[in-house]
Amino acid sequence: MPFTGPLILTVLGSGTSVGVPTIGCDCRVCQSPDPRDKRLRPSILVSFGDRNVLIDTTPDFRAQALRAGFRTLDAVLYTHAHADHILGLDDIRPFNYGRQDQIPIFARSDSLATIKRVFKYVFEEASHCGGIPRIEAFPIEDGGVELFGLHFRPVPVFHGPRVIVGFRFGRAAYLTDHSDIPEESMAMLEGLDVLFLDALRHTPHPTHSTVERSLRYVEQLRPRRAFFTPLEEIPAGFGPSALTVGNFDGVHLGHARIFHEVMEIARANGWRAMALTFHPHPAQVVAPDRVPRLLTTLGARLSLIEQRGLDGALVLPFTAEVARLEPEEFVRAILVEKLGVRAAVVGANFRFGHDQTGDVKTLESLGHQYRFSVGVVGPVCRRGQLVSSSVIRRLVAEGRVSRARQLLGRPFGVEGRVVPGHGVGARQTVPTLNLAPDTEVLPARGVYLTCTLDPASGCRWPSLTNIGYRPTFGGAELSVETFLLRPLEGLSPARLEVTFWRRVRDEMKFPTPEALRAQIFRDVATAEKFFRRLRAEQILHPEIPTTKERIS
Repeated sequence: MPFTGPLILTVLGSGTSVGVPTIGCDCRVCQSPDPRDKRLRPSILVSFGDRNVLIDTTPDFRAQALRAGFRTLDAVLYTHAHADHILGLDDIRPFNYGRQDQIPIFARSDSLATIKRVFKYVFEEASHCGGIPRIEAFPIEDGGVELFGLHFRPVPVFHGPRVIVGFRFGRAAYLTDHSDIPEESMAMLEGLDVLFLDALRHTPHPTHSTVERSLRYVEQLRPRRAFFTPLEEIPAGFGPSALTVGNFDGVHLGHARIFHEVMEIARANGWRAMALTFHPHPAQVVAPDRVPRLLTTLGARLSLIEQRGLDGALVLPFTAEVARLEPEEFVRAILVEKLGVRAAVVGANFRFGHDQTGDVKTLESLGHQYRFSVGVVGPVCRRGQLVSSSVIRRLVAEGRVSRARQLLGRPFGVEGRVVPGHGVGARQTVPTLNLAPDTEVLPARGVYLTCTLDPASGCRWPSLTNIGYRPTFGGAELSVETFLLRPLEGLSPARLEVTFWRRVRDEMKFPTPEALRAQIFRDVATAEKFFRRLRAEQILHPEIPTTKERIS
């Protein structure tokens, strides 16, 4: 009979693969006295009726079981066979005491093979004696398994390039160690009351989701409640700091000037050099009809800030409560009490507080009151053009990516999942990789000289990228298609980052696929010449090979 009663979910651990704090780490989280920063490795207990089902046996399982105080265990499910998810299996033994039956464990066939290899002594029939857990292993199929009236369905997710599973049970789901959730799995996660998601950090990681990406999943799936590990608390004694505050969309040369001033002050005084930014964009809360389309995702923004040399960036979740803070409250509660500000550096048009009533003069007055200095950086221009996020958005939207590159100080880039195409290019013109971009701003329709990066492997390719509707083939949906100018070896990447260096031409409708193919190879010749020049000027990494390898 199907179980219809309440579920009790006990989070046994929510730390990283090495736990928090990490051995030998001196970061602010690992050194934090806050008990919430003492986190064991990820696992969850699902309790219903008088049954307990465990998901993953981490190396911390003994401590987790003692802390949670459960005395019986009826089954174990495994998401995958990495060490931080299986190495506590031997600690199942105490749950065998007083139990007549073996404890069943369930995992995908590949994970089960690894578990049997690692714990060979458990599964050898001749070794079944005292001191060995008594378990029975079962492969779990796509349809899942019903345990004591509750159905557990595997939900495939990407953990970097490999596929592992999370589990849905009733109106709850538990997903851990995922970098991406495929569309077919998103459909399995609709109508949830509770959703657990991976959110390792704000900056991109090759095998784990970022906070921003997981927030997007929550917005799309709309569970009643969602849980992951955001950076909500700042440990006591964080300061003193020199910092700047802003949205920093695009992280352009104007922002770089401000960051430089912050670092100069911090280094001279032995303080932290920090940036405080917001998510979502404040307009999303206070003026949703005027929200700008953003040049960078939160993860990309934080990564770019880090590359500029700051000690770190903090993300303040921008809520209605934050929006209601008066300028003095914002400065006192956040900058002074939380961040220990000793110097603040902002742009000349900086506004803050409820209804943006605070400006530079307000900040200077509050700085005098709370004893921190205020520096103001004036506008930055390049070749007579003001450097600003709004100007760069317009340039990119117009396809003027070379000009946008001058204001950004780097090529404009987009990142996203590689998705299946229609297969027309591979059959009739040239094979391409199709991108589902995370970025809200895309260059205008047309063909561009680009560089393509696989974030997981670090491989780079010179490339041609078309943004448009594939008019030669009667396309109806906007697509981003990238043609790599040297061979792709091995499996197709799960994600790509494409940076736009120069616009080649408009998207055109050709009379035949053969005519389009001929034009593509003329574009390749243009790309070949362009990338040779960049190599000669040492603008690109010298290890990028010539495009001739791809078209010969």
